[in-house]
Amino acid sequence: MFHRYETTLPRTELFRVLLVWLGIPVLLAVAGILVHAGFCIRQEFLDGNKEDISLAARRNQELLHEKISAAHAALSLLGSELRGEPEQHVGQRMAAFWESLHAAYGWAEGLGLRTANRWITAGRFPADAPSPDTVISTVPDAAFHITDAHTGPDGLPHFYIATALDRNRVLCLAVNARLFNAFLEEFRLGRTGEVFLINAEGILQSRSVLHGALLNRVDGLTGQSPDKVYARTWGGTRLWSAVLPTAHSGWRIVVQWDEREMTQSADARLIPLAGGGLAVFLVLVCSFGLTIAKIEKSRRKSAERQRQSEEQRMLVRKLDSIGQLGTGIAHEINNPLAIIGEEAGWMQDVLKRESIRDTPDAGDLRNALRQITLQTARCREVTHKLLIFGGRTEGTVRDVDLSTLIADTLTLRRRDAAQKNVEVEEETAPMPRIHTEPSLLRQVLLHLMGNALDAMPQGGRLTISSGPTGDGSAFFRIRDTGFGIPEDNLPRIFDPFFTTKDPGKGAGLGLSICHGILQRLGGSIRVDSKAGQGTTVTVVLPREARPREDAEDGS
Repeated sequence: MFHRYETTLPRTELFRVLLVWLGIPVLLAVAGILVHAGFCIRQEFLDGNKEDISLAARRNQELLHEKISAAHAALSLLGSELRGEPEQHVGQRMAAFWESLHAAYGWAEGLGLRTANRWITAGRFPADAPSPDTVISTVPDAAFHITDAHTGPDGLPHFYIATALDRNRVLCLAVNARLFNAFLEEFRLGRTGEVFLINAEGILQSRSVLHGALLNRVDGLTGQSPDKVYARTWGGTRLWSAVLPTAHSGWRIVVQWDEREMTQSADARLIPLAGGGLAVFLVLVCSFGLTIAKIEKSRRKSAERQRQSEEQRMLVRKLDSIGQLGTGIAHEINNPLAIIGEEAGWMQDVLKRESIRDTPDAGDLRNALRQITLQTARCREVTHKLLIFGGRTEGTVRDVDLSTLIADTLTLRRRDAAQKNVEVEEETAPMPRIHTEPSLLRQVLLHLMGNALDAMPQGGRLTISSGPTGDGSAFFRIRDTGFGIPEDNLPRIFDPFFTTKDPGKGAGLGLSICHGILQRLGGSIRVDSKAGQGTTVTVVLPREARPREDAEDGS
């Protein structure tokens, strides 16, 4: 509970004290910290982005290696098929293999096999294919080599992946350099970070945003250590780069990033950081006022909780008073109803006598007596509900398996659910047995299930779940997809005789009786609903049923 704090200082004087003793020293401290923080933040961002460059280089190195390995595997597979194949069948075998190879790798342009005296080709093998002596001289004993890219007569850049089948035969795969390296051109670190390939002389083997088209020369990237990220200046721009070698070729993969963008985020952070000093000062000035406002808000929340608690106690007292009144009325009415029922029965027996049975008005009398008997029974049902609501009926308390009780009770409602096209779902979890009055609990279940079905006249879903709570109690929850309860009606749903159903379809005692029964058993009930979104009713039951007096004391 918060109490109002009264200060002897005027509010303006209090703000002046805060300014002198807290604001100015903090502001000076922040000013000193900002200079040091600027350097630290900039270096932190730079180090983090250098790590991103290194990771990007390794990742793209792996991707390039995967593509080259896939091409090498394809050539090795074809080479194993061509070994020992007669030369007159080689062209047919290569054409068939090319179809599947080109479908799998769109960057592949053609296949060429150099035999003792000629080229056997498949696909669109470039017209500028290297001479046999050149190819053989570029393929070392490792039998696998990648040539540098060059521009062919068609204006497109190519390179060749060559593997030696033996000393007299070489198998070449012609590759479109732009399509093969498209994944490198799509990669970006921010706006200026990029990845590209160069050969041992620094000639671009893929396009670069900063350095231009393929086959341009880039200086300052050869001879660098592959295990570090270093800075270089190009065209007045400071760039950070990582250079890694590639397998089976003289290529190097390069990832570079403009330092201005790498530190841009750090510079952007320094602006709000610079204003942070002023913000801290303003926060200190406002903190006292905000603290007072927070205390006042907490006080209002506490008062609101107290008001809600008082309303709940008033509801309990109201229901108890109505229950006592209803019990007295029920006892007073039951005796006259019993007499009326007995007299109506006696008159029905009299009308069965032969001397009266065939009189002209005997049929009308019988119908009238039947109505008297029927309406008397309805009145006795209402008084019985009033007695239950008042907690004046006696039941047997015993151990109950809540899951079994729910399943048995649901059996009574399944036919009604099927007739209303309502789908029923059960979600139960293992739980301990509870000590309670099963007859009263069954009546609560019937009332709640009936209300849920009435809320879905056009069909829907009824979900019943149950399980243990954290404190050893048990709960069950009944959820429907019906028309819901308007927010304005929620505070009144437990009031006796309050109902939104059409006349003749409900007396408005269902939820009131459920509330009274659960109060008697020491349980609780909560209803969550929104108009048009269905209703969820949650009932929590104690492990041991408590007398009604205990429940009232606990409230």
